Amino acid sequence: MNLLAHLYLSGGDTGLMIGNFIADRVKGKAYKTYPQGISRGILLHRKIDHYTDNHPIVQGLRKQLHPEHGKCAGIIVDLFYDYFLANTWTMHSNHALGTFIASAYQTLNQNREVMPAPCQAMLSAMIRHDWLSEYATVKGIRQSLMGIERRTSFPWPLASATDRLMLPETREWESNFLEFFKELQMEVRLSIDQSG
Repeated sequence: MNLLAHLYLSGGDTGLMIGNFIADRVKGKAYKTYPQGISRGILLHRKIDHYTDNHPIVQGLRKQLHPEHGKCAGIIVDLFYDYFLANTWTMHSNHALGTFIASAYQTLNQNREVMPAPCQAMLSAMIRHDWLSEYATVKGIRQSLMGIERRTSFPWPLASATDRLMLPETREWESNFLEFFKELQMEVRLSIDQSG
C-alpha cells in the first residue's frame, strides 16, 4: 500500500498516522525508541505491508504487470491502489477526500519534529506538490512513477504502466481492489484493537 492508504488506515489516530508515515525509514527494533502511539503505527504499517504482499488479489495483479515491469510491479500496484482508493473514496469515508488530505497534512506537519530527517524532507515535498490529491488522477500516478524512475536505476519502465489504467481491465482491477481493501480494513481494525 502507498501513502494515502496507510494514512487512511490509521483511522484518524495521530500516533498511528505518524508511525504509518515514517515506518519505511525505521528499521528493525528502532521502532521501540518512539512513543507508544507512534511505535504502534510503525508496527501497523509493517502488518499492512505484510498482509498486502501476501494477499492473492494483490499477487495476481503483480503477476499481470510483471512481464512488462519486472520487480517494479509491486511499486506500481501500490500506486494503483491509492488511485483506486481515491476514486472510490465516498465508499470508504463520510468526509470528502480533500478534507481528509488537508487534515492529514496538518497532523503530520505539526509532528514533523519526531520524524527522521528524510521523512521531514519527504513531508515537505508531499505537501508542496500535494501528492495525496495527485493520486486521484492518472496524470498524478504517472508523475509519481516518473519520479521513482528518476531516483532509481531499475531497468524496467514504470510511468508507462499508467497506460493500463485507461484500459477496460481497470474496472476488474478496481473491483478486486475493493474486495481486497474490505478484507484489509477488517484485518487492520483487529490489529488496532489487539495492540491498543
